[in-house]
Amino acid sequence: SSCACACAGGFGAPLPPAPPLVASSVVSWRAGVMAGHGIVLDITNYSDRTFRLDGEMLASGAWASDPAAPIAAGGRTQVEFSASSIGGVKGAVWWVDDNKH
Repeated sequence: SSCACACAGGFGAPLPPAPPLVASSVVSWRAGVMAGHGIVLDITNYSDRTFRLDGEMLASGAWASDPAAPIAAGGRTQVEFSASSIGGVKGAVWWVDDNKH
């Protein structure tokens, strides 16, 4: 199965461009800081597969968007996390394609 992953550092920490985790032609993402103290992942899915959340390990922060929302095939999705403390948003989340999982 295919997998897409994202990791976040502390609040306001600049994140480098995401390395391709599956293949550069499948999924890309970039992160930005929300005005309301959180982080937004802007995910572009170039594949014909839909991805669903498979797991998360959040050390701090919480989902601000619906974690059950899929990353649609051929679409663009924004995933938002809010900072739950001064520590910001820290952790990892990952999705797998729903065709082969």
